Amino acid sequence: MNLFKEFDAVTASEWRAKIEKDLKGKPFDALKWDIGNGIVLDPYYTSEDFANKELEKVPFQVDQSDWDISECFTLKESIPSVNKILLQSLMGGINAPIIIIDKNLSLDDFKALLHEVELDYISIHFHLKKNVDLDLFYLNFEKYLNEIHKDISKVRGSILGGFYKKGYRIKTLGINGLKYYKGLESIPDELSKTIQLGVNLIMDCTVENELEDLFNATFFSIKIGKSYFPAIAKIRALKILWARIAKGFQVSNYSTEVAVSFDKNAYGENKNTNMIRSATMAMSAINGGANRLVVLPSDIKDGEPT
Repeated sequence: MNLFKEFDAVTASEWRAKIEKDLKGKPFDALKWDIGNGIVLDPYYTSEDFANKELEKVPFQVDQSDWDISECFTLKESIPSVNKILLQSLMGGINAPIIIIDKNLSLDDFKALLHEVELDYISIHFHLKKNVDLDLFYLNFEKYLNEIHKDISKVRGSILGGFYKKGYRIKTLGINGLKYYKGLESIPDELSKTIQLGVNLIMDCTVENELEDLFNATFFSIKIGKSYFPAIAKIRALKILWARIAKGFQVSNYSTEVAVSFDKNAYGENKNTNMIRSATMAMSAINGGANRLVVLPSDIKDGEPT
């Protein structure tokens, strides 16, 4: 149903005339938003702004009515204690836990960590720190899956900080854009470095692997702040740029995931304000096309958030 068919269309010039009248002498240009890098946003846009422009469709590649909700877990406490917290969070609604691994895990460690975690119904994500023995990690993870009779080609998830593994459904070619995040004004530089890192990772693996397999093993981890529209634009631009890279490699049948986390500096001391801020950042991530997001707790500034 078109609720506005009884109203006359309003032109861009009519909008501007109304705005200038309401400004009562204040210059219209004062409403423009300069976000740096030569990017200036107007206070309003109409269809006339895009009438003669070829707009590139954002390659979402996912059903945007659904996305994964993550929470990060560290191994600061005993592994059975982490497992208990993990199970509580899964019961609370997350479906894509991220486990930050900063030490080598034995087969028994994997058994304790993922005890009663039903991998058929969730995706599992690992962020490996530099001190982790990667070969040992993959070896014991595969041993664990064999013991619980799970096929590695059917387990969903990702591994950030590892290396490419053929035959995994888990995405193992992680492009870590988190390290390039420096706030609003650094977005163009952040995107260029993230894309370059992705190209380098693809090129490093092309000798013995099919390009289509590599692109399907790829995922991005990035961070956004509280600036709503630039956050949407950043995620969409990232997907457009990576689609162009895939086209350059003559790869068309692939899927790319973007995992989004929030800038802690976007949060203040007021927990109610933080909850509102989390909601708007989550909205921008989803509207931008995020496949997975981590929403920080409202008491993140307390040092030991609940």
